[in-house]
Amino acid sequence: MTLIFRGYTQGVCSVCEGRSIERRGRCAECKGTGTEFVEASVLTDTEKLIRGLDRMAIDVHTIDNVKWWTDLHTGEYILHTRNRGDLLMLAVTELDEAMDAHDNGLRDDKLPQYMGFDVELADCAIRVLDLIGAEQRRGGNQPLVTFDSALGRITPADMIRDYRNDRRGIHGDVWRIVGDLSKALDAGFRKENYHLARFHCTAALFRIIALAEIEDIDLFRIIEEKRAFNAARADHKPENRLKEGGKKS
Repeated sequence: MTLIFRGYTQGVCSVCEGRSIERRGRCAECKGTGTEFVEASVLTDTEKLIRGLDRMAIDVHTIDNVKWWTDLHTGEYILHTRNRGDLLMLAVTELDEAMDAHDNGLRDDKLPQYMGFDVELADCAIRVLDLIGAEQRRGGNQPLVTFDSALGRITPADMIRDYRNDRRGIHGDVWRIVGDLSKALDAGFRKENYHLARFHCTAALFRIIALAEIEDIDLFRIIEEKRAFNAARADHKPENRLKEGGKKS
């Protein structure tokens, strides 16, 4: 199975562009949204995939996770003050939980139709997407950074080839994602090099996608289902987060 991304981008639907609102509402391509909808193979449709992931990063940050970037007591948007090291550690924690689920053959406790490893990998992707979306809000430009003058260009297809040519066991494969997140902190955020931080976060996201492709995990479907699950969680609501022992991040 080749992993396929299906979703909207920030672009305009080319099928109904320029049509009246009434005719646009009947567009089968974009379902009346007026926004470009793409189906992109992680192997061959890099540009479409990146456009879709750009939109997903913005949506995860500004729609799904904005509550985690809002001070519970003051309502202040803490974009500039939230600790990026803490956020990267939370992503690493998802990978640790993924390995625990893998080693013990556990199903996920929230989405039991999936194996725990698969959902925790998706949880890590959601956290990375959120951080990429936040950095786009802070620094502007395209959310995903796929090119650095010193390090070159990266694509999910490159990461897939890397995994196919150099499997290190599932622990070693996951550890490579941890390495990308570590570089985002050490080479990026700690030196206030936000371009490089976003580059390494993008590399981590691409490596998650690559590992999902190699392991035959329906990553994008799981991300969609987990985002829907999180939106309805009682422990994510402000009134419950304010309680003693409430979820803070």
